[in-house]
Amino acid sequence: MGTAASEVIDDIPEQPASGVAEAGDALMIAGDTILSITAACAGIRIKMVREQGWSPEFAETFAQDLARALVNRSLAPSQDCTSSLEGL
Repeated sequence: MGTAASEVIDDIPEQPASGVAEAGDALMIAGDTILSITAACAGIRIKMVREQGWSPEFAETFAQDLARALVNRSLAPSQDCTSSLEGL
């Protein structure tokens, strides 16, 4: 590489690797959260069919809707206590 090209490259500031690592960590946490919610909702579905006598179709729809709502809520930006309580 020529000297001029080396000087241009040397003038480019280093990008912190921590931003990429933080994004990767956030994706792993989000993935774990989604898996946990999905597993919990599947457990609810099974219990409702076995213990409460719900039809499998209704329990499946309910569990999917619940999982979707919980995942959306967990991925939404944080809110303060007042705005969280407004939905109750």
